[in-house]
Amino acid sequence: MSEPKQKKKNPGLIIIIVAFLAVLAVNLTSGSEKVKWADSIESAEKAAQNNGKPIMVLFTTKTGKYESDCNRMSYATINKPDVVKFINKTFNPVLIDYDNNESVAKKYDVSQLPAIVIKLYNTDEYRKLVGYISDKEFHSRTGNVVKELKK
Repeated sequence: MSEPKQKKKNPGLIIIIVAFLAVLAVNLTSGSEKVKWADSIESAEKAAQNNGKPIMVLFTTKTGKYESDCNRMSYATINKPDVVKFINKTFNPVLIDYDNNESVAKKYDVSQLPAIVIKLYNTDEYRKLVGYISDKEFHSRTGNVVKELKK
């Protein structure tokens, strides 16, 4: 009786699969940096006093008519690796849930979402950007606001 033939393993295929999985793992972990959100505007102001970076307050919601634009801003813009790095390098960021902080929103005259308020720590002056901002225009729009405030 003859022995059943064993299938030969293809070492080339195994190498290709291992290489593919390694590249996939690197790509998945390379975007793992997150925005370093402050707990409150007050803590962002304290950080700004120490590091001199402006404060960026992102007002968002998970309910209501602005929900889709807020979600799109969070996932399609704020979570992009280049935007995350830019925010962490340039700002003391704070994420505010509009629904639970209407008094803070009122202080900055925020009534439409998403909204970004940018201010320097040593002044009450601020600028506001309202509506969805793509990752491609985020740097220039927020950067221009900072330049305007520093004049």
